[in-house]
Amino acid sequence: MIKETLIKLIENNYSTVINRNAQYLIENFDESQLEVMLTHGFDIEKNIKLYYYVGSGYRCINERAALYGNNPMCIIIERALNKELLKS
Repeated sequence: MIKETLIKLIENNYSTVINRNAQYLIENFDESQLEVMLTHGFDIEKNIKLYYYVGSGYRCINERAALYGNNPMCIIIERALNKELLKS
């Protein structure tokens, strides 16, 4: 389930850094490892952390929101992943 949503993230092609990091997660970890890793957060891009909570879905946090405000990329990624999660 997590891998499928990460594949969709790559297909949306938001940035090369996000694609590279998502591909790294898909290739090197199984579903249970991904679940634990993403519960603690994973940097998918500079200053953007992706979280996954069972039962709640994905959460994207901009670590510099206090300085620069919310990053629209974070909102877009979070919505896309949660939408894909609801489909599965």
